[in-house]
Amino acid sequence: MFLLWGLLHGVGQAVEKIGARIGLTLPKWLAWALTFSFINVTWVFFRAEEIPVALRLLKGMSGLNGLGLGSAAGLKWAILLILLLTVVILVRPEQPLKVRGWKTLLAMALIFVFSLFFFNRITPFLYFNF
Repeated sequence: MFLLWGLLHGVGQAVEKIGARIGLTLPKWLAWALTFSFINVTWVFFRAEEIPVALRLLKGMSGLNGLGLGSAAGLKWAILLILLLTVVILVRPEQPLKVRGWKTLLAMALIFVFSLFFFNRITPFLYFNF
């Protein structure tokens, strides 16, 4: 599966280079969204042990197995954080990330504190599979 993941990333880079050579330019937000989506999809193949498992995960990610929002109440803080980060990114997309005042500093501090809640989750080291 690692080879398939590498192949997909190579194809993605080739498509990007060919698009640049022929003058295909996308709006920055669309290029960012496509790159983010592509990386999320291809990392499934890196993590999955077999292709059927990867395809099952992709079906679940795309909602083809149904949308189960029963546990969405437990995700309200994560959803709020994603919305907050989206606003921060969209407000000033051309400027590099820097502290713009106490509001930005407070948002960054809250994100840091929020991330501390997930340090106690133990996941196996991914590269032991190789």
